[in-house]
Amino acid sequence: YKHRMITFDTMYENGQYAVFAVMEMDTVPGTARWYDLWSLSADSYAKRKEAIRILERRSIISSTLDVQADDQLLLLVTCLDGDTERLIVAARRLRDDEQANQLHMKKQSDGSF
Repeated sequence: YKHRMITFDTMYENGQYAVFAVMEMDTVPGTARWYDLWSLSADSYAKRKEAIRILERRSIISSTLDVQADDQLLLLVTCLDGDTERLIVAARRLRDDEQANQLHMKKQSDGSF
């Protein structure tokens, strides 16, 4: 919970992102844990929204953070065991009217985020 924010700065802008999902996935289509990462950048607002909802449902953490299809997302993807397993940390950029200390995010029962 205390590590819910990611700072990602470029030479053009500074960015703060709130983590809303952490998911383990497989990169092989058709497997039980497969997730289509490219669906998060679909042209259709409805398809992006559904991709976000799937990510939230399959997340190993709980979050009450509001995430919309037009939010700017940051995905950190790293390898797990095996060649086809990945861990995804998904975060959404803070909106202009938000501050990190004002976000309401739910803790897990063990106190972790």
